[in-house]
Amino acid sequence: NDLQQDLFVELPRLTQSITIDDELFHLLTNAFDDEGKLSGTTFPGIGRLRAKVRTYKRDILSSIESILSLPSMKSKLAVESGGSLMMEINGRLVIPVQQSYSNSVGIVHDASRSGKTAYVEPSEVVGPTNELRQAEAELRAEEARVWRQLTEMIVQHRDEIERTVASVGQLDVTMARVKLGKRLEGVVPTVAEDGVVSVKEAKHPILLLRGLEGVVGSDVDIGQDGNKGLILTGPNSGGKTIVLKLLG
Repeated sequence: NDLQQDLFVELPRLTQSITIDDELFHLLTNAFDDEGKLSGTTFPGIGRLRAKVRTYKRDILSSIESILSLPSMKSKLAVESGGSLMMEINGRLVIPVQQSYSNSVGIVHDASRSGKTAYVEPSEVVGPTNELRQAEAELRAEEARVWRQLTEMIVQHRDEIERTVASVGQLDVTMARVKLGKRLEGVVPTVAEDGVVSVKEAKHPILLLRGLEGVVGSDVDIGQDGNKGLILTGPNSGGKTIVLKLLG
């Protein structure tokens, strides 16, 4: 509000270019959850399938834990590696079983290098795991459908989105310049075409941004009263280069 309106005549034009479809805005605002994933609340189909997948995983883990606790199973387990009694191979949960008992426990998916241990998916969880894989495939398909829906809506409003992004970018740059100018206690220069450079108490912005104290300003006049050049003299570290960079 404290800016001179006549210095920013382009800002109203930029703000007029900032538009976005209400439906698209509402959809994008609610499309993602706190983790950045597609929202299961906004898209109930995704929410239901995620809940279904979680239930299958929980039930499968519970089943395997029950199997591992059976006295009859403990004697069949292979503990040569001393590792976990449950692992995942190609998306299937397996347990380490002595090779001689593997076929009686379930489906073999891998074996140890020694050949003494077979990694077996218990028969009790084969069916539920198949249903889990099916639910996960349905979830991927539903997520892909929603992504296509979002993409199609964005494409339909591509032109206005691009105009809005460009305008917001220009406004952001303008506000950054204003804030930087205030921080440096700068002024908006008067720009003409008469080939004159005239600055009073000018200070190099880099020195000010570094927070250095006691920065000395320079008065420079070139191009007026017959003055067509500038000669800088003085000792080393006297500020000659700083003045040249300041003018640049």
